[in-house]
Formats: sequence, structure tokens, C-alpha cells
Amino acid sequence: CVGNPVGTFADFRNQITGKKMSGPFRAGWQMDYPLIQNFLQPLYYTNASSNDGKWSDKKFDGLVDQANGESDTAKAVQTFQQAEEVVRDNMAAIPLWYQNGSAGFSQRLSNVKLNPFSVPVYNEIKVS
Repeated sequence: CVGNPVGTFADFRNQITGKKMSGPFRAGWQMDYPLIQNFLQPLYYTNASSNDGKWSDKKFDGLVDQANGESDTAKAVQTFQQAEEVVRDNMAAIPLWYQNGSAGFSQRLSNVKLNPFSVPVYNEIKVS
């Protein structure tokens, strides 16, 4: 492995968007709202703004379009999960790591949960 230092994150992003990368590169994404669509469409939909790998699949795009048109959230999520299977089966990306949420422990606390953003749901924590 030979390192390839880059001055700033902006320089790194400019190399990616300018298609100047000559090998694998790291990508990352933080969702804006807790729906699987917010991960799938920006990263893997054909010509999406954050689809840095330029991956494209007609079946995936069709499933995303179908899910986006669904008025029932549960049905939309089910269709997005089918689209996610297309991403997985085609190895559109190679996941190397994922974000962990952090929490503490106390015998005085119960009902401690992390939301999809890895933040404690403070209003549901019980103190005894």
C-alpha cells in the first residue's frame, strides 16, 4: 500500500468529482432523515449527485422510482429494501466500516435507545 496524501478534504472531493482518482477511494454518507431512500438514491441512483462511483442499474432505478411513488410508507420501505438487494448483489460499493453509536450504562436508567442518527432518544429515557 502506498499512501497518497491530499491537502484538504475539499481537494480530495475535487479529485473524486473531477474523475482524477486512479484507484479505490473512500466515500461516506450521513443521512438527513430516517428513511432508507436517503442512503440509496443519492449514492446509487444513475447520475445522482453523490454517486461518485458512477454505478448505474436500470432495475435499481426502477425500484427507487416505484418506492418514491408509493403513498404507503411500509410499502415504500419494502420496495427500497428490494432496491438495496440490487446494490448488494451487484457490489455497487464495498462497505469497509460503519458508524457506531455510543451510550453509557446506569442501573438508574432504562429504555435507553439510539435513533437512526446514533443519538440517544432523550425524551424516552426513564430515570429511577
